[in-house]
Amino acid sequence: MKYILNENFFKFFLVICLVPAAFLIGKVFLLFLPVIFWVLAYMAFKKKNNNEALMWIVFAIIALILAFIV
Repeated sequence: MKYILNENFFKFFLVICLVPAAFLIGKVFLLFLPVIFWVLAYMAFKKKNNNEALMWIVFAIIALILAFIV
């Protein structure tokens, strides 16, 4: 799993997390929630805590789904 979590993954994941905010300008909290979770995942990754990083990545994916549905 440590081979998947690297700098390029987090750069790519940031772009994916920013997509809902670019498409829909309203509902600020729901749209920026994936970005907030991305920041938390990246901070955990920098602390070398892969379990916590994966947890925040899962939350970011759930937030992405919510941002596109709502």
